[in-house]
Amino acid sequence: MFLYLQDSGEYTNLEDDTKRLKFFSKRLMDLWSQAQENWSQQASSKT
Repeated sequence: MFLYLQDSGEYTNLEDDTKRLKFFSKRLMDLWSQAQENWSQQASSKT
């Protein structure tokens, strides 16, 4: 989130706020999805 707010890193080359927000949203959903999958695998292995 810091890079998004500072227009730094991967967000530097994106032209406008809409593209930056879409990129941030996609990264956030990818992170959530990966965490959910890891949790699901751990929960499955405990049963």
